[in-house]
Amino acid sequence: MQLVFIYGQVASGKLTIARELAARTGFALFHNHLVVDAVGAVFTFGTVAFSRLREQFWMTVFDEAAKQNRSSIFTFAPEPTVARDFPDRARALIEGNGGQVIFVALMLPLEEQERRLVDEGARCIWKNA
Repeated sequence: MQLVFIYGQVASGKLTIARELAARTGFALFHNHLVVDAVGAVFTFGTVAFSRLREQFWMTVFDEAAKQNRSSIFTFAPEPTVARDFPDRARALIEGNGGQVIFVALMLPLEEQERRLVDEGARCIWKNA
């Protein structure tokens, strides 16, 4: 079982690359926002309950996927409400079940990130503060 752990800044192309990789490999795509949106429907982003439940959901899915030998791709944007050791604990969980984690870092220049975040034609139209 392999977990491709794609991480990077907001608007760095994580989901776009993950979708292409999933199409080419047949790996399941576990997009970070699926859990964020589900937990955020009940608990405010950043609260203790939100952060705890989000991580429990991620780790439970990783654990079950590893036990069932189901390779997957996970998209992740590091931010302050996620424990700093989360990626290491995810790796330990996968490896403890005989799997392998492949970390893929995506980077882009600040100017490009800003362009993507405010481009009305882009899928993501967040405004930088």
